[in-house]
Amino acid sequence: MQELKIGVTEASILHTDVDEPFDLETRFRMVKESGVYDYYDKTPPLEEEGAYAKLACLAVYDALEDAHAAAPAVADSVAYAVYEAC
Repeated sequence: MQELKIGVTEASILHTDVDEPFDLETRFRMVKESGVYDYYDKTPPLEEEGAYAKLACLAVYDALEDAHAAAPAVADSVAYAVYEAC
């Protein structure tokens, strides 16, 4: 059986509707620090594509650090693939 992944959309990352929107780095950090979500669901505007890609790669590196302790050889090979893609 496959694991069910839980994501959050960009519009859901706020404290109240009257708050100013958070910057991109803060949104990524809030999703990660919540410990609830597996992914951040957003198709970025073309002008922000690079910033989204950079933060997504950093999130993958963080996850790989955690995985490295459990399966170093697998994590290292995945880390190299992510490095090449980012």
